[in-house]
Amino acid sequence: MRTMRPLFITLAVALLATYALTTTLPAPVRTPTPSKESGNPPATTTPAACEEWSEAAVYPIPIFGNAVASVGGYIYSFGGVTNNLITDNAYKFDGSAWTPIAALPVSRTFASAVTDGRYIYIINGQENIGLDTNTNTLFRYDPQTNTYTQLASSYHTTFQQAAVYANGHIYRIG
Repeated sequence: MRTMRPLFITLAVALLATYALTTTLPAPVRTPTPSKESGNPPATTTPAACEEWSEAAVYPIPIFGNAVASVGGYIYSFGGVTNNLITDNAYKFDGSAWTPIAALPVSRTFASAVTDGRYIYIINGQENIGLDTNTNTLFRYDPQTNTYTQLASSYHTTFQQAAVYANGHIYRIG
């Protein structure tokens, strides 16, 4: 049973990755601000329930393990595994279609992508399937010029890590 688990996960991810799904989120509901004298906590914004999902454009290739981030109203996807090969393909989604952008400098899967609102940072990942080829490279993608710059490497090689950009820093967890 344990040996079938990776195959099942791979097939499930590949099936789910075949379609991009979109949903329109309603505006958040803002609760009224209580007076300072009332002692109530400050107002919070809570998301309203999603109305429904809809199918968007099909991704150009079957893919899993790709790194994804959003800048300027576009979704960007980098690398991943397609047909049991790691790819350097990269695409931009404008809400209706996927278009190719400059390929990654190297093929990569299970990398992470974060953004500072201007650039996208592609962090670490794996260069070969099934081999111990975790990387410690950091690439910065500039959507304006469609170019990559390699930045300082991290101290440890990792893949499938969580990452976030916060307060001017990239945090890699795992």
